[in-house]
Amino acid sequence: MTTRACGNCKHWEGREDSRNVRTGELERGECRRSAPRPFDRWGDGTNVAVWPITAATDWCGQFEQKLRATISNIKRDKAS
Repeated sequence: MTTRACGNCKHWEGREDSRNVRTGELERGECRRSAPRPFDRWGDGTNVAVWPITAATDWCGQFEQKLRATISNIKRDKAS
């Protein structure tokens, strides 16, 4: 069974700059479930659009499991 966490959700996009050097896992990413939200990055009223940053281990009630292609599934689909 898949752990219901952001890192396993189809709406989560891991950020390469958060890759753990020991495990190779992405630790932070952007939740792409909804449209990006305005954020006043510099405090001057100039907004930029950003997706919420979450940890791979965070979770919410809108989790949808990622679809993972496996070699056996790809071979089976090509044979059909």
